[in-house]
Amino acid sequence: MSRLFLAVLLLAASLPPDAEAARPGRSATLDLPSRPTSVAFDDVASVLVVGTRKSGAHPELYGIGFGEDGRTPQMLWSLELKARVHAVAVDGSRAYVATSHDRAELVVVDVASGEKLGAFDAPGNADAIAVDVVSSGVRLGRKLSSDRELFVLDTTDPGAIFAKKAVHRPKRARTPPAAVLEGYRHAGKMIGCASPEPGLHYVVVTDQAAEVQVAEDVPPVVFADVNGDGVYRLACLGDSNTAAMSSWCERLVEMIDDRAFDVVNVAVPGATVVSPNRHFDSDATMQLEQVLADDVDAVLLAFGTNDRIQGRTPARVVQAYLELDEVAAAAGLSYFLATTPPMSGCVGEGCTLIFATNALVRDAFPGRVVEFFDGFTVEHFSDNLHLNDLGQDMRAVRALEVLGNPVQRP
Repeated sequence: MSRLFLAVLLLAASLPPDAEAARPGRSATLDLPSRPTSVAFDDVASVLVVGTRKSGAHPELYGIGFGEDGRTPQMLWSLELKARVHAVAVDGSRAYVATSHDRAELVVVDVASGEKLGAFDAPGNADAIAVDVVSSGVRLGRKLSSDRELFVLDTTDPGAIFAKKAVHRPKRARTPPAAVLEGYRHAGKMIGCASPEPGLHYVVVTDQAAEVQVAEDVPPVVFADVNGDGVYRLACLGDSNTAAMSSWCERLVEMIDDRAFDVVNVAVPGATVVSPNRHFDSDATMQLEQVLADDVDAVLLAFGTNDRIQGRTPARVVQAYLELDEVAAAAGLSYFLATTPPMSGCVGEGCTLIFATNALVRDAFPGRVVEFFDGFTVEHFSDNLHLNDLGQDMRAVRALEVLGNPVQRP
């Protein structure tokens, strides 16, 4: 058993019953002039407040809105603090900003307008590196120093902030770790993530030119999760080129690389799409009946070679595909099929009957045909009928082009 096929089996066996039904994919981005350091999302004003490192040429605090659709990041305001922003907290109308400024370790900002409402100057010059809103006020933490490092502040009047409590801390104040958005691929360090609604995420990373990103949960494939089990399961039906160890079907799992995607491969060498099979005990009708009990969501049929060997006409092959489409539709399954591959070294229009069959298939099933004929040459085959690794890889790529749900990745 190959390592790849074993990995596929282990993956299928390890999928939990509550497997994620989608992977977050990037749908929009916004560039920031400076590298972000901290972030907080005000869900009342729907504003993402982003702090950055100190920059002599750019502001250090930004308010980001997301438009009426909630998915279009846009700069609402910016504020120059002349200091590095270490942490941000929000409470519905105000942002509390912990900075490196010697005379304004805490800055209070109106979330909607970006107006500076007030500041607090803590004794000494240690940076404020943590801030949060608690029931007793705003708690501000600083780097360890000879001065007091933990303050509970009354910010009722941001123009006259005073300390209700000030104590030494035995250890350094720390901000909570950034949220992790499982399955989301990004460049740079993730600074923070907010999820204003199910399936929608606002992500801030240190990826230059794309620091603010809108991510949305995207199914790994174009077909639906029919049975609602959280796994998008594809059944691969076909002949020896699909039944082969580590065929294109299993390679597709690696290419999509999502734990919510799985395959069931029931292909049998010698199988035909037309029933009955004159030479072997397997055809597409039998294979489809088998997978209907396997909780699959879609089927992809890849036949034709043995039908051509058995003298089936192009019209009869397409009729068989149409009949099977009706069976799949009655079961609520998405239905895809592949063109008949080249055989006996014939890879162009010279393969008269294969060429005619594929033309009928493309006309009958627009948008649902995986191309297993065009572009394949003798270098993709180990003999006149069977694919080599290069050919199996190319088939997997072709299947991905039709089945995969494109996700923006760095």
